[in-house]
Amino acid sequence: MKTNNTHKAALYILVLSFFLSVSGKAANYYWIGGTGNYNDVAHWATSSGGTSGGLVPTLADNVFFDANSFTAAAQVVTINVSSACANMDWTGATNSPSIAGTFSLNVHGSLTFISGMSNNYTGTLTFKATTIGQTITSAGKTFGGHVYFDGVGGEWTLQDAFTTASTKNVYLVNGSLVTNGQNFTTNALTSNNNNVRNLSLGASNVAINGSNYDGASTVAWSLVGSNYTFSAGTSTININSASSAEVKSGNHSYNTIIFQSTTATQYITGGIYFGSVLFKGPTGNTSTTNATFNSLAFQNAGNTAGNNNTYTSATWGGAATIGGNTNGFGNITFPASGTINNTGNTFGDVTFSTTAAITGSNHIFGNVIITQTSTLSGTGLTFTTARFLQNGTLSSTTGGHDFGKATFLGDATIGGNNSYDSLIFSPAKNYILGNNTTQTINNLFSANGTCGQPISIATPTVGTQASISKASGNVTVNYISLRDINATGGALFTANNCTNLGNNTGWTINLPAPQNLYWIGGSGNYNDGNHWATSSGGPASGCIPTLYDNIFFDANSFSGGGQAVTVNVNSACANMDWTGATLNPILTGTVNLSVYGSLTFITPMSNNFTGNLYLKSTTIGQTITSAGKTFGGHVYFDGVGGGWTLQDAFSSTTKNVFLVNGDFN
Repeated sequence: MKTNNTHKAALYILVLSFFLSVSGKAANYYWIGGTGNYNDVAHWATSSGGTSGGLVPTLADNVFFDANSFTAAAQVVTINVSSACANMDWTGATNSPSIAGTFSLNVHGSLTFISGMSNNYTGTLTFKATTIGQTITSAGKTFGGHVYFDGVGGEWTLQDAFTTASTKNVYLVNGSLVTNGQNFTTNALTSNNNNVRNLSLGASNVAINGSNYDGASTVAWSLVGSNYTFSAGTSTININSASSAEVKSGNHSYNTIIFQSTTATQYITGGIYFGSVLFKGPTGNTSTTNATFNSLAFQNAGNTAGNNNTYTSATWGGAATIGGNTNGFGNITFPASGTINNTGNTFGDVTFSTTAAITGSNHIFGNVIITQTSTLSGTGLTFTTARFLQNGTLSSTTGGHDFGKATFLGDATIGGNNSYDSLIFSPAKNYILGNNTTQTINNLFSANGTCGQPISIATPTVGTQASISKASGNVTVNYISLRDINATGGALFTANNCTNLGNNTGWTINLPAPQNLYWIGGSGNYNDGNHWATSSGGPASGCIPTLYDNIFFDANSFSGGGQAVTVNVNSACANMDWTGATLNPILTGTVNLSVYGSLTFITPMSNNFTGNLYLKSTTIGQTITSAGKTFGGHVYFDGVGGGWTLQDAFSSTTKNVFLVNGDFN
């Protein structure tokens, strides 16, 4: 019983001593004896250069490495067990000592390294202070393990540049980290819990260099959760990863973020304000909500997503895709292909330097210039002005677009029911209006071609109408061809010099005066007005034939052997006569040719035309003289009331003949 009581008393004293060492007044411990293990009592004294006190420092004790700690060059302190201290200070140490080891080290106060030492320690370093005012002096040393800031109520302020090893991260778990304008370099920064935390960057230049983010393969910067504050100050955050990297942030503001990689796709998710963001890689991606980007730049391609964001300035160096809903953009230019999706985005002036694709619904645009072929398949789009410099397609059939002023400088296919303050069609272009659709004009409809550059307006399906509606006033168009177009709404619609292709209602149609046009100038395209004169060998008229005009190829048409007339667009004439042509001319082309009268070939010519030939006369008495020439495309006899009589042998050896309407003798 006595022995047991003695053991109990000894155990009580040991526990009491430990309790007092932890909770009592902090002691100061000084390293002595050069190289050794951290847990070796022989290396700790209670005074500089003193003798061992027989104890190892605890989390409450300050530790010092000074001029009396090392007796020879490059002696090493090894963290050989999980260890702790309050403040750790290497000020005054000589002989180039080093700290090493792989076990964890908890520092409950400040840490001060010196330039004349080496940090070979690769264990996990955790700052555990629970009070403010702690400092970290790295003295140019790199931290070789992960670094945790994890003290409830703690605060650490950097005194100089802070750097971790290339594969090691910084974790802010509890407390406040103040970088104090110092350079801050790590593999990744993570703070993603609900503890009370604060990160203050000041004017720091932050470098995130990693490619392996400790289980989160792409998250280079993770600042999420709740109960934390973040102050970016005037800092610059450089994401230097060569592989895909993500900045993941809660509702906080950033000054400047630069994704430096030119080879990897990069991401931003979260955040509420960004002074400047630059993506240098092949593709950049933003996915935020309720955020403002003062300046967003993609050096190459880039995608934006998320809702209710504001982009004061956004620029791209490559293809762009804009997604998300109810976002606001300033004036933007797409230097490569541009795609706009989703719903309710608002834009200032927009320039599509190449192709454009606008889907979704209810987007609002300022002045839009679309340079190349475009497709607007959204619904309910609003434009202050829109200029389509090349072919355009409005393919919506479920909802209309609202244009202030729409100018089509190229061919266009227009679907859906749309409204315009002004709608302008351009000479020599073709416009297809969707079946059973209505284009409503509030102010101006302009479609003024010339005899050499007529405008075509039709529907995609013969016999099915589209409507152009204007409530009042006069609408006068000139040199157009019309098919299946209904003029309605109350205004007076007049089409002068109009080629009437049928099923047009609501118009006053004035046909052009029939002409005799003579080919001049040798080889050329059928639709070139410089090759057509109103007299044999006369000056160019600038006009091209319509279905009402007779055309002639004669002795004044060709100046050299084998010159060719190329039917390069769908074309029409009344009678076509090659009588008198010399020098073995050629008719060629692959598109459709419609002849509304008789056709006369001659022996000294070649027929290399392989397009479809439509014989469209609506009167009897027409003749066809083949002169031994074979027809290289399908031949259609298709004129209600028409009649054609062959004058010689007719041959279409590889193509078919279709009798659709009329009499064929």
